[in-house]
Amino acid sequence: MDLDEDTVFIGPSKTGNRFVCQCGHRVLVTQLIPGSFPDFEQIIPKNKTISVTIKSNSFRKALKQAHIFSRDSMNNIVRLVFQNETTEETAEQRLTIVGQSEETGDVSNEIPETQIEGKSLTIAFNANFLLDLMSAVKTDFVLFEGKEPVDPGTFKAVGDDEFLHIIMPMRIEENAAPIADGDAQEETNE
Repeated sequence: MDLDEDTVFIGPSKTGNRFVCQCGHRVLVTQLIPGSFPDFEQIIPKNKTISVTIKSNSFRKALKQAHIFSRDSMNNIVRLVFQNETTEETAEQRLTIVGQSEETGDVSNEIPETQIEGKSLTIAFNANFLLDLMSAVKTDFVLFEGKEPVDPGTFKAVGDDEFLHIIMPMRIEENAAPIADGDAQEETNE
């Protein structure tokens, strides 16, 4: 088929097991793979012990700053410290993002306008994954839901029911520098 640059052909191939997209002399052919798509809903966490609404712009800015400090550390790890402490006299809700490196030091940014429901939690993620997430969020607020520091974190764009992002956390030890799972495995085998 010979098409000019303004005409685009999209459709199945003559054999039926491929899909063709052609524009001018450029042709893209993909092969259809038989079978069914895996049930992705299996990996979406069902239970949560914390639900946090975070202002997107503040979260994005704090992540970028923490990323600068965590770049030198293994796996670009940043910690999200959710504190929800309520007494009879006060209610303190705080999200602090912590990035640290032996070479550049550390940074700790508190995110204003954070609403926390549930227990306090400290969880670590690869900063690059969080920055990728936030580059896709187009709403004013993002919702984080989690259970434990070793369970996946679920992120949803508030107001966009189609947006769901799941990130596996990095394992960290309390009061210690973050370590990757591979390093932890080596330590326990010795």
